[in-house]
Amino acid sequence: MFLYMLKKGELAEIDRVIGSATWKKRLEDMGFVPGTLIQVVLAQSGNLIVEVRGTRFAINRDMAKHVRIRPRK
Repeated sequence: MFLYMLKKGELAEIDRVIGSATWKKRLEDMGFVPGTLIQVVLAQSGNLIVEVRGTRFAINRDMAKHVRIRPRK
């Protein structure tokens, strides 16, 4: 499952970041690393506001397609 598939309020664990070295580095520098919990704060028009390690980020669908997740209940 990918990050862009989560809905508002849902929580997941980052499984891995995929894509080119540039995408991986950008996302990992923001804290998107395997094992980290991530929550969708807002999902609207393909854009997301997510919270990772207490910090909120606005990302677009293209960026969210590079983050594989495992949903948490």
